[in-house]
Amino acid sequence: MNYSTNLINVSLWDTLAAVILTCSMILALTGCKATNSRSSNPAATQPVVTTPAAPIRDPRIQRLLEEAYFAFMESRLTTPIEDNAYYRYLQVLAIDPTNEDANTGISNIVEEYLDWSLESVANRNFRAATNYLNKARSVDDTHPNISAVETRITEYRNASEEHYLLDPLVLNSKTTETPQTLVAIAQRIQETAANVIISARSDAEGRWIYQQLNAQTDNRIKARFERRSKPGVRLVIP
Repeated sequence: MNYSTNLINVSLWDTLAAVILTCSMILALTGCKATNSRSSNPAATQPVVTTPAAPIRDPRIQRLLEEAYFAFMESRLTTPIEDNAYYRYLQVLAIDPTNEDANTGISNIVEEYLDWSLESVANRNFRAATNYLNKARSVDDTHPNISAVETRITEYRNASEEHYLLDPLVLNSKTTETPQTLVAIAQRIQETAANVIISARSDAEGRWIYQQLNAQTDNRIKARFERRSKPGVRLVIP
């Protein structure tokens, strides 16, 4: 009887041990599978974010831009050779072909030459006007204002001029009624579409003359001012 009981107890312990071993193996296998699933999940992988490095600016560029600026301010636009604003800007573009400061500087050189050309046109110095125009074209022949200045030179070269002197005493009085001389000039401007150059002894006097002329015309006139000891109006009629 005792022998049988002992056999049963041994059998039960063996069975229980086998069950515990089996459960442990199942749990171990399940844990491994879960771990593998988590490690293989793409969503669990954090992306690596990197900041691109800023481009390194060549130290020569700033020096060349400063030299170009001072050359421009001293009107050394394209001369003397190798010591002018244009040459310095070209050196910058050789280092950095898309440099915005250099491209803007070259455009400013063209505009400066075109301004000088227009000033020469107003003084009827057509040789100088053409020379400045050609210098502008040599820097950048695609600049959009070149053709307009070229047209202005041609118009002024073929134009006629009319000069009108104004009485300083009448201008000093500045009456509310427009002087008859200015009325006649305004009518002539409207008839001929002339370019207007106003000569005045002061800025205030020039503005007053312009206001009187403009009040007598249907369309707003465009005029250029000159400081002169003798006031007057010059019409350039194309």
